[in-house]
Amino acid sequence: MKYLILGMLLISIIVLAGCSQTVVKYQCADGSFVDSATSCSSVSCKTDCPQLDCASCPVKTETKVETKTVTNTVYVCSDLSEVKNKDDCLKADSEGWYEVKTISGASPKATESFTINSAQWRYTLTCTGITEYSMYNLEVKKLVDGQPSQVDFRMMAKCESKGEPSYVYEGKGDYFFDINPVNMGSWTIKVEAKR
Repeated sequence: MKYLILGMLLISIIVLAGCSQTVVKYQCADGSFVDSATSCSSVSCKTDCPQLDCASCPVKTETKVETKTVTNTVYVCSDLSEVKNKDDCLKADSEGWYEVKTISGASPKATESFTINSAQWRYTLTCTGITEYSMYNLEVKKLVDGQPSQVDFRMMAKCESKGEPSYVYEGKGDYFFDINPVNMGSWTIKVEAKR
């Protein structure tokens, strides 16, 4: 019996010694196996990759649009010319009169309108090819709400070749002339305003 107990004990030792154990291993990013996850070496990005051949790559084009605001002040004169300095519009004589518009013709005519922006204005009528009998009926009219209103009527006014200014009219606004020469001749009306 003593041998039997010893035999059983020996068999138990052999059985216990021959049993397998489970061993845990960790595989690192570089493919190696280690006993602990902290034993893996740190992984860094590779920067030694071969350079790309960009000779055949399409060209990248970027378009940049910038908006810039530029402000230029332009003054429009009464003759519709544009100047940078408003004083350039008013080329006044020594008394302060400056030209607004000059109108010419050789037959009866209602002239185009002109705008007076000053408190006072006047006109000068001159004629060419006249005789001592060259006379004109001349009406000065103002546009009020788009309708003509008579300001002055000069019946049988004698046209002077030297051109003396008429008397001074008062008031801002849009005006025109209705002229009717009795004995034909060409005429010119120069309109002036007081600065």
